[in-house]
Order: sequence, then C-alpha cells, then structure tokens
Amino acid sequence: MLSDLIMELLECEHDPAEREKVYRKIEKAGVDRRTADLMAGEYRKEWVEDQEKAKEELEEKERQEQLVKALIEKAEELGWVVHRDEEGIEFEQASPAGEDFCFYVRFPNIVREVREYYEGFDPEEHVQMWVEAKSNSNNPNRDAIPSIRTLVKDADEIEEMLKTLSDALEDVDQEVRSEW
Repeated sequence: MLSDLIMELLECEHDPAEREKVYRKIEKAGVDRRTADLMAGEYRKEWVEDQEKAKEELEEKERQEQLVKALIEKAEELGWVVHRDEEGIEFEQASPAGEDFCFYVRFPNIVREVREYYEGFDPEEHVQMWVEAKSNSNNPNRDAIPSIRTLVKDADEIEEMLKTLSDALEDVDQEVRSEW
C-alpha cells in the first residue's frame, strides 16, 4: 500500500495539485512528507539504476546481434549455408568430393567455438570414419563413398575450409568489436 503511494508520488512529481493529494493519502497512512520524499528518492534512484541496466543490456544484445549478422554474412560469402536457431548456428557446406559437411556451435561464443572445431578436426579420423562406412557390408550406401585417395584429399580440403572460415570470422569479430 505505502509503496503504491510512493510510486504515485513519483508519477505526479510535475503536477503540484496531484502531488498534494498523494501527500495527504501518505499522511493518512502515517508517514510524513519528508519521509515520503526520502522514500521516493530511493525508489527513483533504484528505478534509474534499473533503467540504466536495462539500457546497457539492450545495447549489448543489439551489439551481439550486429556481430552475429556480420559473422553469418561472412560465412555465406565463403560459401557456407548458415542455419540459425535460438541456441546457435549450424554451418553447412559441400566438400569438394561432395560430402554434405556441417557442424553446430552455440551462442554466445560462435567465433571461439568455430576455432575450437577447426583445431579439433582430425583429417585422419574423418577419413577413417568414411573407410569404416565403406567397408561395412550392411551399409546400403557404401558404393557412393569415394575412394580412399579422394577421401584423404577431401578431408584435407575440409580442414582448409574450416581454417578459412575460422580466420575470416575472427577478422570480422575484431572489426565489428573495434567499431563499438
């Protein structure tokens, strides 16, 4: 009840007649004007701090959105198809040998996670996965898997695709952040 009256006092601070009515209500509640003004001052201070914090959070969100858009644009320039959802981004591109290669990274550390994915990509492991799939007699698509020589070359080219993407996204990240 008293907090509602203090809020009313704040809302009518530029209307002396309305302010006087609110003071009378506050006095009926047993609080003098000086105390009400002190309370209103504290409420105002908290409100201003909350507004400033909300503004900063909104500005940060807008900067992050600007960064994500720039990162997506750069990835698309490099031939990646980008699928975005609320939690992150999936990067997809056909390898030179035709593999539909894709990986997913989460917000807010897109650039770092792309770098980590690139650094963790092991071409030999990638080739081994496909060699095992090709040698699996239960795999109905095993004849569609290219030769080992093609797989080795393709895995090296995928690694280079990832390096190019990672380097480009880091450059965009630095460029966008320098404008902030």
